[in-house]
Formats: sequence, C-alpha cells, structure tokens
Amino acid sequence: MATTKKPAEPLTAAQIELVQQLIADRQERITTEVSAMIVGQVDALAQRLQPQIDESIKYGEKLALRAAAGKLLCAEEGGPTADQLPFTFTSRENVGPHESFTTERGRS
Repeated sequence: MATTKKPAEPLTAAQIELVQQLIADRQERITTEVSAMIVGQVDALAQRLQPQIDESIKYGEKLALRAAAGKLLCAEEGGPTADQLPFTFTSRENVGPHESFTTERGRS
C-alpha cells in the first residue's frame, strides 16, 4: 500500500524572518571574506610592483642618456631656445641640470 506524503505546514512569519536573517548573515559573511581575499591579493600585488614603480621614469622628471662607452648625451647649452633651430649634442662625463632632458607625456 502506497503512503501519501502529508503536505508541509506553511512557514510562520517568525520562521520566514529567521530564514531571511540567516540568508542575510551568510551573504554578509561571504562578502566580508571575499573582500578580505581581494584586499590581500591587491596588497600582495602592490608589494611586488613597488620596486618597479620606485625605479621607473616618471613624467616631469629629468634624465640623461649614457652611451655604452660611458659618456652622457647632452644638449649643448641646454638646447635651442626657439622653434626650427637645430639641436647640437655633445658628450660629457657628468651632466648638469640644464643639459638633462625632461620627460613629458605626448599629446595626440
């Protein structure tokens, strides 16, 4: 003889509220755990990148170019002061601030 399953009793308002609170608590815990994992990964990546950032050339900084033979490429007298004038380059053992080059972002 087959047994018939009795239909489940409907949930009370208090039971529904309890289930909703359990779901909300679980979602909050998962969100907190995932956020902590993401922050940890970002922090680890930032630590790995920091040496490269520290050693990189940044816009607005001065720089000089040293050739394989050890001499620096310098713009004579700091370079031309007007458009369409040619640059005169020279080599130096040491470069002064007026003979160095400043990095800039190109414009399109």
